[in-house]
Amino acid sequence: MNLPRYQYFTRKRSDIDWTPVRENEIEELERSYRRLVLAALHGGVRLGGSLIIDWPMEPGASAKPEERERRLPASFAKASRMLAFENRDASRPPRSLNNAATHLQTAIDTRQRQIIGSAADPAEGRRQYIRWLYEQLQTSSIRAVIDWNDQEVQGILKLWLTEDPQLRQALLEVFPVDRALVDGLYKAAGEPLPKSRRAEKDGFYCKVCGGWVGETYEDVIQNGLLCSFHPEDETHPFGRPYSIFG
Repeated sequence: MNLPRYQYFTRKRSDIDWTPVRENEIEELERSYRRLVLAALHGGVRLGGSLIIDWPMEPGASAKPEERERRLPASFAKASRMLAFENRDASRPPRSLNNAATHLQTAIDTRQRQIIGSAADPAEGRRQYIRWLYEQLQTSSIRAVIDWNDQEVQGILKLWLTEDPQLRQALLEVFPVDRALVDGLYKAAGEPLPKSRRAEKDGFYCKVCGGWVGETYEDVIQNGLLCSFHPEDETHPFGRPYSIFG
């Protein structure tokens, strides 16, 4: 999520910009945004006038699913802000958002387990899961959210998958990275870098700005093929746009 270092929000109305956000609030907003996008890709959030979370049964809750659902603004940016900083949703009357982060993460984990567990062996299940996610990227109705951005969503998904060694391996099996492309980033200590700099140590550096990408090929993959200086810029680190999903 490409957030400026100062965002503005109000804890009473998340769609109005008023109060400067501190560093810890920016980090919470980014976590909320990533979790919401991933939950939407996994079917834990759907679009229907609002972004809707199908809320699980809780003590004292209605047996009717429509009376338990939580409604958020139909925008990832505004909805993630509500989840990060408010304790009530946009329903009338408002409903509690307590434990929303837990419910969204549970939706992600449950769908992942279902898909991986449906295969004959876990390795094939993880590959099936990667293929399913790619299909979601292409066809899910959640793409109709007004601020859906292919590059941003793919970046969130790529980082999330590469954090887990087994999912990272499955991702590379389904969508192999061009090794020569990564090797082209390698510089030995002392070799010239962009911006009139020199490599401080052996490793992989961004072709555009000389930002650090990783010490080894495995590090580069684990870091999500991102430039440490400009991780949001699609032309970094290869000098041109690149998506691991093709």
